[in-house]
Amino acid sequence: MRLTLASTSPRRIQLIKSLPGLTVDVVAPLFDERTRLTEPVSVARALSSCKAQDVYDRQKTGVVLGADTVVTIDGLLLGKPKDAADAVCMLTRLSGRTHRVITGVTLIGAGKRIVGHAVTDVTFRPLDQDFIAAYVGTKKPLDKAGAYGLQDDEIRAIIEKTDGEADNVIGLPVALVRRMLEEHFSWR
Repeated sequence: MRLTLASTSPRRIQLIKSLPGLTVDVVAPLFDERTRLTEPVSVARALSSCKAQDVYDRQKTGVVLGADTVVTIDGLLLGKPKDAADAVCMLTRLSGRTHRVITGVTLIGAGKRIVGHAVTDVTFRPLDQDFIAAYVGTKKPLDKAGAYGLQDDEIRAIIEKTDGEADNVIGLPVALVRRMLEEHFSWR
């Protein structure tokens, strides 16, 4: 099956290519990601739909996959940090606490729009400011929701507990995508 991923995220590309039997094309969505929505699940689902629709409208064929990941704690949405100082603030807020990671997933094609989402709770050990400064200094957190990547060695070392799919935290809940493709697009 041929699938177009509406994302240039190296992590999403790697995760979707882990599914056997897919030929994956990559196209960057071109739309303004700002939204007035504030409820985390709604934001993740809506943005994943917008990404998929933008790419589908330009190619008008095949099946397009869009995804968007948000991190939430204390009723706040933590997207990608604006800068290093914002990343420090986010990581300080997450230190020693449990937060929620939600990835919305949308598949568009064959006259269908299927939208789903996955939720994973992640608990960090307490982080000291030296650790936070060193990690932010690597620039790794600057392009990631919540200012961290679960795949980063530094972060794996400070995870106390993960409840849910790790792939979801990295940016694409592979099991959910597989299920959606099998159930709605006769994949397999």
